[in-house]
Amino acid sequence: YEGNNTTDSSEQNHDLMEQEYDDDDDDDGPVIVPYEEFESSLSRSAALLNTTHKQVDEVEEAKHRQDYPLLYAAMSPQEDVVMCAARVLDEQRDVSLVREAAAYLEQVEAHRCSL
Repeated sequence: YEGNNTTDSSEQNHDLMEQEYDDDDDDDGPVIVPYEEFESSLSRSAALLNTTHKQVDEVEEAKHRQDYPLLYAAMSPQEDVVMCAARVLDEQRDVSLVREAAAYLEQVEAHRCSL
């Protein structure tokens, strides 16, 4: 008689586990988001980017181009100067370019972040 209770209990536990597993499957699928929510999320993200990342004005960029000519020359069209500096430091192919990239990050970007 006790053996039957144990069997019934283990079957109930198994059924509960299957039910919990089935409930989890519903959350793993794709979620359809209304377009209005998507647009509002994009606008919030754009506003946040505009407030956190200060745009370099043309005069400052011209000065940086003059101070760090190798770094700006190494930039590809799809890179900004920070991405280029990171790539140069990662690749470490040209000693002068690596020094210039490190100097740019230390002197310009570090100062910009502290403002």
